[in-house]
Amino acid sequence: MSKGSVDALAELCITGAENHTSRPVSQELLHSSTKIIALDSSHLHVLKYSAPESKLSLLLDYHPDESFHRGSVMDPYGGTHECYLRTRDTILQAVDGLLVDLCRNT
Repeated sequence: MSKGSVDALAELCITGAENHTSRPVSQELLHSSTKIIALDSSHLHVLKYSAPESKLSLLLDYHPDESFHRGSVMDPYGGTHECYLRTRDTILQAVDGLLVDLCRNT
């Protein structure tokens, strides 16, 4: 994880992010998942070939501001600290909406 991401999370007392690593998507992971959330439309497009469309959605579709729906999370890599903070806050708002959706549908 980039230093900018770690710093933006640390401002919210979220620690340990520097230890996060991504992992490849496997058929087992896709099969065992209830929902598959993509950060951008290009990832969603690729996933459509491997997973049922009913499981797929974009993270920003859960954002409370509908103008974000069908959008992609901006990649702040190489940007300013403020860019990382905006991306962090956008993701947090969308995750809140996702949690509400999950609670409604369980």
